[in-house]
Amino acid sequence: AAAVVAAAAAALRGMGPVPWLILAELFPTDVRGAASSIAIAVNWSCSFLVCLFFEPLEEAITPQGTFGVFCALSVACFAFVMVLVPETKGKSVDEVLAELSACRSGGIRTAREVPLVAR
Repeated sequence: AAAVVAAAAAALRGMGPVPWLILAELFPTDVRGAASSIAIAVNWSCSFLVCLFFEPLEEAITPQGTFGVFCALSVACFAFVMVLVPETKGKSVDEVLAELSACRSGGIRTAREVPLVAR
């Protein structure tokens, strides 16, 4: 029981809330409902896949190897968020979308110029 509580606490301090927090700030108002629905479906589908493949993966590569794979994926996701997800605190949806458009169009050339998520 303690391990389940610890895992839940780690998920809440890690990547767990990221999709839920940025949904409202990432999509324009006119597509927010549909885009949020798709994002939530992808989030739950990925959770389902983790549950589905956990035991077979654990049997194939040992429990330590399984957690090593999930640890590597978590580190990669953390790096993605820190480098590519813009800070949205105190900004309107239009400002956030303008930053993302600047990234796509080449207006921001290096990862250091991309505003980082607040630490």
